[in-house]
Amino acid sequence: MKVDILMAQIKPHFIYNMLTVLWEICSDNPKAVELIRGMSKYLRGSADLLDETQCITIDTELETVENYLYLIKERFGGNISSEISVENNGFLLPAFTIQTLVENAVTHGIRKNKDGQGSVLVHVYADSKDNIIEVKDDGVGFDTGILEHDDGGERHVGIYNLRNRLELMSGGSLDIESVTGEGTKATVRIP
Repeated sequence: MKVDILMAQIKPHFIYNMLTVLWEICSDNPKAVELIRGMSKYLRGSADLLDETQCITIDTELETVENYLYLIKERFGGNISSEISVENNGFLLPAFTIQTLVENAVTHGIRKNKDGQGSVLVHVYADSKDNIIEVKDDGVGFDTGILEHDDGGERHVGIYNLRNRLELMSGGSLDIESVTGEGTKATVRIP
């Protein structure tokens, strides 16, 4: 068990060291340096949260999402656009709540559009009862009936995992609405 813990600490340290080496090698290419810096920020933020068993601040989560979106936009050029609107940032949520939904929006929605183009919108606000996070995309959409009997199978493990973490860690819930050919809206509610 001690060896496993020590090895787990070495892995991210090794990755950060390799990114530093790449950064130095690419120092004459500003775009490469910028991408390596973005990847390093994303990995550091994500790795720090992987072992998190308590809820984190919405600001911490949004920083991870912004780093992810930066890398995705660079990867796919002008094909992906995004907007993050925050009206309420005074609450906690399980790590990777928004990240999971944004990644699904890009991977399973926007990138499956015929032209691979689209947008993802994140809106964070509150009503009289809940803190609300909406993640919308204009991707291909899907029949949400496939999620009704979701048992965490390989196809929907991210959604299954997120629903369970929301309920167990924050008393929250996840609702997904989708129209084939128009896109998807995921709504998280946290009391």
